[in-house]
Amino acid sequence: MSGLRKRQIFGAQFSTSRAIVAVLVVFAGLGFVANAGGGTIDFSSETAKIVPAYVAGAYVVACLNDYCPGNADGGYIGAFYAEAEDGDREFAWCIEAGRRIETGVFNTYSEVTIDGRVSYLTWRYDKDLFDAGGVSNYELAAVQALAWAWVSDARFDPDVFAGTDPLEWDGLTPSAWTSSNRVGFSTNKATFSSVMGLATQATYDLAVEATAKAGPWEFVTSALGVTLTGSNGPIEGEEITFNSGVSVSTDSSGFAAWPTGATSASVEGPGTSYETRPSGSQDVLVSTVGIELSVDRPADSPPPSTTTT
Repeated sequence: MSGLRKRQIFGAQFSTSRAIVAVLVVFAGLGFVANAGGGTIDFSSETAKIVPAYVAGAYVVACLNDYCPGNADGGYIGAFYAEAEDGDREFAWCIEAGRRIETGVFNTYSEVTIDGRVSYLTWRYDKDLFDAGGVSNYELAAVQALAWAWVSDARFDPDVFAGTDPLEWDGLTPSAWTSSNRVGFSTNKATFSSVMGLATQATYDLAVEATAKAGPWEFVTSALGVTLTGSNGPIEGEEITFNSGVSVSTDSSGFAAWPTGATSASVEGPGTSYETRPSGSQDVLVSTVGIELSVDRPADSPPPSTTTT
C-alpha cells in the first residue's frame, strides 16, 4: 500500500504508517502493550486500528499444519487488539491467511454473518475472559486456528487445514518441527515447545464445543421452563438467570425448569459480528458482541372447563 512500511516483529509481519514507526520500535522491545481503556467498542459507529504489538499471554509463535504466518520459522497465532480512538479495546482475529495484517490505521468495521461456530468462539473466548485469567495462550491460538479453518479457508487460498479436519484431532500428537507435511501445531521456539500438544488438543476440544454451541441462539419459554437452542440443536450447560435470584444450568435438552417465584429469565449469547476488509491487507474479524436473550414466564393455563348435561 502507498505510504506503508513493513516491519518484522518477532517473526510476524505487520504493516504500519511511517508516522508511528518510532512507536512500533518501542513495542518491539516490550513484546506487548499494556491494556488501555476499560470499555467496549461500538463497531456500528466507531472505527478501530490493530495495535502493532503482541498481546502478552494471548498467542504462540508456531506454524499450524504447513502454514507458517510471518515466515518459515513460524509466527504469531493468537489474538490481537483492535483499539478505538478513545483507547477501548477488543480482541481481533485474522481471517485471511497468507496476507499481512495492517496496523496503526483506523478502519471501518461492518456487520457480517459468519460461521456460527466462529461467532460462538470469538464471543466466549474474548478479552474480558482473558483479562480475568480464564483462558490461556494455547486456547486463544486454537480459536485463531479455527477462525482460519472455518472462515479463511472457506473464502481464500491457501487452505490452512488442507487435507486435515480439526474435528478429527482428538488425541493427535502434533508433527515434529522437522517433519514434512506437518499436522497440528509445531514450533522451533523453545519458549512455546511445551504447549504445542496442548494447542493441538485445544483445537479439537474447541471445535467440538463450538459445533455443539454454534450461534445464533434461540431462547423460548413454556409453562414448565425455558429452552436454549443453537443452529445445531439444544445447548447444554449454559447458566440461565431467573429474576427470583436463582441460576440454573441447561440440561442435555437445553432445558431449565422455572424456579419457584420466577417470572422471567435471561441468558447471554453470541450476537453481532463485525469485520473489516481493507484493500491491500488482511481481512480482520473482531470478537462477536454478546447479546442478552430474555423471556417471560407465560400465565398459568386455566383449568379445563366441565359441562354437566
